[in-house]
Amino acid sequence: MINIFFYIRDLNEIQKLNLQKLKNISIIYRNYERKSYEKNAFEIQKICKMKGFKFFIANNYKFAIKIGANGIYIPSFNKKMYTISNSKIDIIGSAHSSIEINQKIEQGCKKIFLSPIFQTKEYKKSKILDVHKFNNLRRLYENKAEIFALGGINEKKFKYIISHNIKGIGSIGILEKKINSRFLNVLNLIARKP
Repeated sequence: MINIFFYIRDLNEIQKLNLQKLKNISIIYRNYERKSYEKNAFEIQKICKMKGFKFFIANNYKFAIKIGANGIYIPSFNKKMYTISNSKIDIIGSAHSSIEINQKIEQGCKKIFLSPIFQTKEYKKSKILDVHKFNNLRRLYENKAEIFALGGINEKKFKYIISHNIKGIGSIGILEKKINSRFLNVLNLIARKP
């Protein structure tokens, strides 16, 4: 059983369809362009409440409180220190190196997505960590934070990554297209509530 997080920027019909079929996942809303920001956030929050998903808002602690989100997501580029007065708010983040992992720990992150594990449009082969480097960093920080995999994880690579005893993954692309029923069953079988 692993923690599965899906990133959403703009909620679309395919994502809505996929979300209706998924179980025990978490959603990270990171709409940096702020296009239809609040409208999308409230719609995603409604789905999350109905389905029992955890919901995280990127970079906006006040809005996370306002909307009743479960937590805040702090991306690697955000170096701001947050004063979290609500103990019910979880802090999660992302990093690309051990330096950034340390920064996220200082920011209060208990779960950190380390990326990119695989090549993506944004990160070419020279920038990827690969599973072996990822596992080395994960072991190095296992007593300080849970380290989850992110970056280039699609259906084919998903099976490979979970074979490495990873506690959690984050994906941007999986939710972007209709998830076939076989893979959907796999996700629902192994997903656990964080």
